[in-house]
Amino acid sequence: MEAPALFTTEQVLRGIQAYVTEHVDEELVLHPDASVSKYYDDVKESHDCPLWFLMELSDYFGFKSNERHWIVWLKLPLSQWVSPSEGKRLWQDWQDETSRKITVRKMAEFIARRAPGASFDPVTVFGVHCRPAGAFRGLCDLPELQGKRVGPSTSIFGQLGNSKTRTLWGRAGWASGFVLPALRKTASEAWLETSYGVSLFVAAVLAIAAAFLLIWDDIFPAMWMVAVAAIGLPAIVLCFLGSIADQFRNPLPEGITTFGDLARLISKAQTP
Repeated sequence: MEAPALFTTEQVLRGIQAYVTEHVDEELVLHPDASVSKYYDDVKESHDCPLWFLMELSDYFGFKSNERHWIVWLKLPLSQWVSPSEGKRLWQDWQDETSRKITVRKMAEFIARRAPGASFDPVTVFGVHCRPAGAFRGLCDLPELQGKRVGPSTSIFGQLGNSKTRTLWGRAGWASGFVLPALRKTASEAWLETSYGVSLFVAAVLAIAAAFLLIWDDIFPAMWMVAVAAIGLPAIVLCFLGSIADQFRNPLPEGITTFGDLARLISKAQTP
């Protein structure tokens, strides 16, 4: 029986970067050999508790973890039984000494040993190395397709819908090491890029802010209610309708319809 595929460290590094770009800061670039403590403030700003971020990250890679697992792996000091001053000193010692050896690459290695992976290497078919078949196998091993019966001719959007298609597309990119073409923008994104959309959105924000101020001052006449509704409601309704329309809108770029199309696209990029 063939052993289950595991991600390589390089795949996981790309996956961590993709997750951070989407969920922490799109401009934050991780350095593999930098200490994880270097990014503590960035993660804390987006997730309040960095341990929650790490648990979400493990879910993204398909394995379960809890706070205790990460506390042990990070060698964090347990300060609940010490004085505040001693706890502060232990934390500073961890940042200055212990965390230096705990790099982003070490974290990627930790995840790679535990997460179910996907290999996009060529497979042998009738004695011939076949890159598209290897890419298709890799796609089938990704979480979005596990437990599903799909073939090369299966429609990606028909099988997964809009949201999961977008998730699969992003994951397939870093797992294969190939920068896939951009998906079509959502209706909300396209609308907000227009000058009308931007103007209406800004006006809605200002109107809602003004409404809160007026309510706070207890001077909220009917004319202000009408003004806020006239400006704010169209923006809210358009965004809401756009999000509904996106569920029925195929986001795939032109020329990509099936899993076979995507596998061939990836295999061509891998060809020396």
